[in-house]
Amino acid sequence: MKRILPCILLLTASTVAATSVAPERAKTPVAAPSSQKQHGGQVVLLKDFNEVKEKVVELKQKLGALTAEKTALETELAKLRSDNENAESSSRNLVAEHDRLSAELAAIRQTSAHALQIEAERNQLREKLMTTERDLEAQKLENQALAEDTRQRWFFIGAVVLAAGLGLGLIAPQLGWRKRSSWDSF
Repeated sequence: MKRILPCILLLTASTVAATSVAPERAKTPVAAPSSQKQHGGQVVLLKDFNEVKEKVVELKQKLGALTAEKTALETELAKLRSDNENAESSSRNLVAEHDRLSAELAAIRQTSAHALQIEAERNQLREKLMTTERDLEAQKLENQALAEDTRQRWFFIGAVVLAAGLGLGLIAPQLGWRKRSSWDSF
C-alpha cells in the first residue's frame, strides 16, 4: 500500500507533466532511459519518485507535528474545560454567598430602619422605670411614716392609759368613799 500511493502520485504527476510538455510523447511509449524504471507496464521517473519520497517524509513530519499539536490542543481543551467547571462552581458558590449576604443586609437594614423606633421605646421604658422607682420610694417612705406614726400613736395611747391609771390611782383614795362593811348593814 505504501508503495502504491507514491507510484500513483508519480504516475499522475508524470502523466500531467508529459501531456503538458509533449502531447505526442504520451501517445507513443518510449523506452525507459537510465533515469526511468519500468513498473507494472507504466513508466515511473526516478526523479519524481525521489521528490515524492521527500514529500512523503515532509508530510509525515507535518503529520507528526499536527498530531503533537492536536494532542497539545486536546490537553489544553481538557484543562480549559476543567478550569471552566471550576469557574462555574466558584460562580455558583459566589452567587449563593451573594444571596446569603443580601438577605443578611436586608435584615440589618430592616433592623436599622426600626432603630429610631426602638430607641424611642427604650427611652419611654426608661422614663416609666424611673417614675415607677420614684413611686416605689415614695410608697416606702410613706409606709415607714405610717408605721412610725402607728407606733407613736400606740405609744401615746399607752402613755395616756398609764397617766389616767396613775391619776385615778392617786385621786380615787382621796375622794372619800368609804367602804361599807358588810357587817354594818344588818
